[in-house]
Order: sequence, then structure tokens, then C-alpha cells
Amino acid sequence: MLPRHKITAATLAAALMAAPLSFAVAQEGVAPEGTEAMPEAAPEAAPETAPEAPAATPTPDFDDAQIDAFANAALKVGEIQQKYAQQLEGVEDEAEQQQLVQEADTEIRAAIEGMDNITIEDYLEIDQAATMDEDLTRRIAERMQQIQAEQTEQAG
Repeated sequence: MLPRHKITAATLAAALMAAPLSFAVAQEGVAPEGTEAMPEAAPEAAPETAPEAPAATPTPDFDDAQIDAFANAALKVGEIQQKYAQQLEGVEDEAEQQQLVQEADTEIRAAIEGMDNITIEDYLEIDQAATMDEDLTRRIAERMQQIQAEQTEQAG
């Protein structure tokens, strides 16, 4: 029975980590390597129709303030997801696991809503656009690294 519980806990942890707030997970501790896997979703399948447009819908342009707000929110979301994923590892009761997932979702939403210059809708829009736009993903990853470096400097 123990393996089933571990699988369930792992599944719930994965669900938590793959919540609609995926960018923080994809970028946590990974910069260029994590971004290289994303372009596979938009290969040059039809070069005769649109060689310069890998995606059918162009991604919107986001200004530096939006990228900054998203990067800060994504870092906070990543911290929350990591905290709850660790808690889920030791829990075998499915009801308790589900409760932790719900708590994590609530905390993530509150963290994003508490950020300046970004709403949950904005966060999700940027997150989705980043899955289709390598340059946007790179901009976000660079900004996240800058924020982390600034936080490290201030702490030290």
C-alpha cells in the first residue's frame, strides 16, 4: 500500500507544481536550458505558408514593468509551490493531500493578487505567452535572475 500512497502524493505534488502557474516551476534554477525545450511546440512545420511566423497568433508585447511584476510573482509562486511540494511528500492521507493542494492554490492566488502591477489574469496571460515565445521566456528568466541576485546582495 505504501507505494500507492507515494504515487498519489507524487501525483498531487506534480499537479501542484503544474498548476496554471507553470512558469515559476519551469524557470526555477534553470535559465537557457529550460527555455530550449519550449520551441518544440512551434516547429517550422509549414515553411511554405509562413516562414517567419512560427505561431499562428503573435504573442503580445509586454513592457518592462509587466515583466518585472511577473518575475517577482513567479519567484514568490515558486517558493510557495516548493514549500507545499515538500509538505506533500510526507503525507499519505489523500484528504490531507487534497487539503494541502487547496491551501497552496489559495496562497498562490493571494500572493499574486498582493503583488503590485499584476493581476492573476495578467500572470496567466504572460505565463501562456512565455510558453510560445522564446524571447519572452529569456527576458523573464533574466529578470528573475536579477531579482534573485538583488535579494542575495540585500541579505548578505
